[in-house]
Amino acid sequence: RTRQILGLSTITHSQIQDSLEALGIMLIDKTDDGERLLFRVPTWRNDIEREIDLIEEVARIIGYEQIPYSLPLMEIGALPENPFIEFLDNCRLAIAQSGFAETISFPFISQNDLDSFRVPKNHLFRKSVKLTNPLSAESNYMQPTLLINLLKALQTNHSHGERGCRLFEIGRAYINRQKPSNELDDVSGLFQSQGAHFNSTHDKNPRPIERNLIAVVIDQPLEQKSWQNGTDTYAGFFEVKQTFLQWLKSSTDAEVSFTPINDGISFLHPRAGAFIKLNDVAIGYIREIHPETALKYELDPKNPPVVFEVHLDVLFQEKLPPKIDSDLQKFPAVTRDFAFVVKEDISYAQFSEAINSFPRRKFLNSFQLFDVYKGESIDPGNKSMAFSFAFRSPKKTLNEKDVEKEIKALQQWLSEKINADIR
Repeated sequence: RTRQILGLSTITHSQIQDSLEALGIMLIDKTDDGERLLFRVPTWRNDIEREIDLIEEVARIIGYEQIPYSLPLMEIGALPENPFIEFLDNCRLAIAQSGFAETISFPFISQNDLDSFRVPKNHLFRKSVKLTNPLSAESNYMQPTLLINLLKALQTNHSHGERGCRLFEIGRAYINRQKPSNELDDVSGLFQSQGAHFNSTHDKNPRPIERNLIAVVIDQPLEQKSWQNGTDTYAGFFEVKQTFLQWLKSSTDAEVSFTPINDGISFLHPRAGAFIKLNDVAIGYIREIHPETALKYELDPKNPPVVFEVHLDVLFQEKLPPKIDSDLQKFPAVTRDFAFVVKEDISYAQFSEAINSFPRRKFLNSFQLFDVYKGESIDPGNKSMAFSFAFRSPKKTLNEKDVEKEIKALQQWLSEKINADIR
């Protein structure tokens, strides 16, 4: 310890003992290895109370001029930053570049906020983490979702005459532990494990669950009336879904799917909405806010804001970097458009799965749905789904024979898988 404090790496036990005994501070005991020395301090030295006082006496006797002016050099490398922090920064940058403004709010709410948000009494969100010493009665619980504070921000903006805002927030949601749920038709099923910032040992502790979320809200109108646009235009499910897909592509290369929200969620609109699923696990949802919830926050109930909220921990665990695709191709693509008649309950996800599972796929490069039709010339209970298919080879320009052979095989496959007939 003396060597460490004084920076004298060559000082010996005998030098320390001789220096202190010269002052009447006598050695009375020491360990076998000599690493610990015990001294009796004379009664007249009231200024010596601690080990550091003895070291100071050693320095005074040996001479302060013997103490080096600089500390020994130490090679300390910079610690690598947690990759999850970089992932959050990339997510924040990607959504901001899409024209959204970030909000930073305190993660506190009250039970009145849950009432305004139309959370049922038996809902998991009611099991929020209660603070022992809150800042105020209006902030005595931790937030189970980021959407509550985002709607408050919209309410404040509306009170100042600001409409059509696009806001997002990246933060944590907190919930008391509960029995893990395997149900994917309820928002509460999304809270099943600790966030990525916890290690495996923490997950065994009975502490509340913390999840990292990104929440986005698009206020109405999407575009306000102007000389170019005669009326206000309003955002719906597909506008916010497009925003989500653009953000996802910029942040990670994870492949997600969408399933309809069949059961009503009290604070979301009963019409079009979807759960976002990754590897058959729900990680978020896209939907309009319920009109009654919008009314509670003094927003337009006829055109409520549209939102999505996604758990970032699961996306991070995929550890897939963004994929950079190049549109430069040596050989041109051959495109074909086809309309298929299918049962009305066939979803795009089912159709897409059938195409992707096509076993004889060789030149099919991509496909895109561009029309859905129900009406005249279509039997009741059926609908028409029109797709554009692109065929390409990296080695040659495809001829009609190459494309037709694969198209016929694809049509036969879709007929067998989902009873899709060419219209």
